[in-house]
Amino acid sequence: MITFPFTKGSVRLRTTIFSVIVVGVAVLGTSAWLINSQKSALTSGLQSTALLRAQDISSAIEDGTIPTDIAVKNEDSSFIQVINSNGMVVASSENISGELSLASKIPVSKTVAIYTRSDIPAGDSDFCVVGLRVQSTMGAFTIFSGVSLEPVGNGIDALRNSLLVAMPILLLLVGAFTWIAVGMAFRPVGDITRMVFEITAEDLHRRVPQPTSKDEISNLAKTMNKMLERLEKSDQEQRAFIGDVSHELRSPLAGMQAQLEVHQLHPDADLTSQVVSEVLEEVTRMNHLINDMLLLATVEKQRVQTSYEYVSLNEVVSNEIKKIKRNTTLEINFSNIHSVQVIGSERQLARLLRNLLENAARFAEANIRVSLTKTDVGVQLRIDDDGPGIPIAERESVFHRFTRLDESRTRSDGGVGLGLAIVRKIAAIHGATVHIEDNHPGAAFIVDFKNAENFRAPHLTS
Repeated sequence: MITFPFTKGSVRLRTTIFSVIVVGVAVLGTSAWLINSQKSALTSGLQSTALLRAQDISSAIEDGTIPTDIAVKNEDSSFIQVINSNGMVVASSENISGELSLASKIPVSKTVAIYTRSDIPAGDSDFCVVGLRVQSTMGAFTIFSGVSLEPVGNGIDALRNSLLVAMPILLLLVGAFTWIAVGMAFRPVGDITRMVFEITAEDLHRRVPQPTSKDEISNLAKTMNKMLERLEKSDQEQRAFIGDVSHELRSPLAGMQAQLEVHQLHPDADLTSQVVSEVLEEVTRMNHLINDMLLLATVEKQRVQTSYEYVSLNEVVSNEIKKIKRNTTLEINFSNIHSVQVIGSERQLARLLRNLLENAARFAEANIRVSLTKTDVGVQLRIDDDGPGIPIAERESVFHRFTRLDESRTRSDGGVGLGLAIVRKIAAIHGATVHIEDNHPGAAFIVDFKNAENFRAPHLTS
């Protein structure tokens, strides 16, 4: 596995090191460019100086005069030599007087030629030499004008030494400022980390400090607070769920225990069958309750584990209606059932239908109507009953666990207040919504499924 440097350790330290490296590379590149540019500029200036001197001598020769006394400003760094067509030196500056002709060393094949030479007898440094050919009434001549390149080297050395001193100082300043700036920027992160570390399940109401700046740190704090809010809500729901379950189980267990204890103290053969029947009825109801609670607890997990596919929802509806008709004398109208498909789990969708039909059968007076149609946004399932209906203020609470609108109602109908909670949960993981409307009289439960192409189901089988 390929690893990159600076991927471990303190973000502050890594950022500082990375900044110093980036600035260092940039400064090195800039310094190299600056040195090269400065060297080119100085060399070009010296070349121009040498060329101007050669042109001055050339003008004199064209006028018919060969200078015999050629002076240069600095004899250690400049020279001039004039050579005729025979290769003889006819004039030169004093510092190379008596030296051999440079034509033997430096060929001039065109009117103007520029060379860099280190074998010039005028000094020990390298020289920029300009060779200029001139034609006059006196014949052809070649003029060599040279300027020492030592000032260029000295200037470049001075610039390089200055950069060598300035670069470490600059990098230290960059590192220091980066360290301080990153530390200031990440200080809220430290506060958030300490706060989150201190928060336990007993104080999920606490929130991390949120900076006023509109940046990534502020977004992090906001996200952490939203997460804590969700955890707090989940914890409250879990505690409420445990309390509700305890309440739902305590009553039948206490009743069964009382019946069995009384029967044990006062055995009566004639009542044994009745006691067994009543206890068995409570055990059955408790078994249904536990199964429903397990379904609620695992439905989200099933969303990850269940393979989703295209389901013919009309067939699921028809099958569940046939089952419910075996146990009820109510009139069930399902003439408005269209052939439609949705994405999901056939088993879970069947449970959703079963719960809605059982809920309708529990409260309907005489009729239930089931319709399944296509809409502009997908598919709509509607189940109407002619029962007492549901007040508007309570239409959302009926989907909460263990909610019963009529607390005086006996439990003989088998309801424990989990059926609609299961419906809402199954609908949600299928990308559907559930709401209640008036049926005049009664209530209408409506499930809206999104279009298949708009719902990205997990593990969709083709």
